[in-house]
Amino acid sequence: LMFAPHLAICPDPEEGNRLAAEIHEAHPDRLLPYCTIGPRRPERAVRAQLEEYIASGRFVGIKLHPSLQRTVVSDPAYEMAFQYAEAHAVPILVHTWEGDGFASPDMVADMAAKHPGAETILAHSAGAHTGMARVIALAHKHANLWLEISGSTQPWGAMERLCEELGAERVLFGSDLPFLDPRPKLGAVVFAGVSDGAKRAILRDNAVDLFGFGEASA
Repeated sequence: LMFAPHLAICPDPEEGNRLAAEIHEAHPDRLLPYCTIGPRRPERAVRAQLEEYIASGRFVGIKLHPSLQRTVVSDPAYEMAFQYAEAHAVPILVHTWEGDGFASPDMVADMAAKHPGAETILAHSAGAHTGMARVIALAHKHANLWLEISGSTQPWGAMERLCEELGAERVLFGSDLPFLDPRPKLGAVVFAGVSDGAKRAILRDNAVDLFGFGEASA
């Protein structure tokens, strides 16, 4: 399970990341943390967090939440995070939503295009109720863009459409726990009208490949 404490998103990224490290050390094979940065912190503080947790290899990825942090995704602090993701080959998960003035799908895609070596995950697939065609088109355009499916607003048939129009290989399961009960989203994948291979890819194999956890299932 990859996770980021709410405390790290806001109001205290340093303490939140410290807590994430403590949890990971207690459960190293089960709970794998993202490093969350505070864009309003001084540059040296942001860099220190990225050095401590990303450059060192302690955390598996970087988490950005521009909407809650009220900072556009192109901010210099987030730019630094993309640079570290690219340099150290870790995925970067960005909260995005349709019409979000801080991190719309197109804004995040622009950052992914600027940093093609940074595997960039669109959290919630941008909450794509009316804009699923747009996020699929962006993923086709940018090979380093991944679509994560957590949330409760994806339209009926979303899994089938993602697999048919994009391919299951860049779709990732996400729960949004504790905001949402993970069981309905798990059921949306398990009972989707797609192949068992696509289901395994979404639920496990894609993350195994993306985060470098080992071999995917046959």
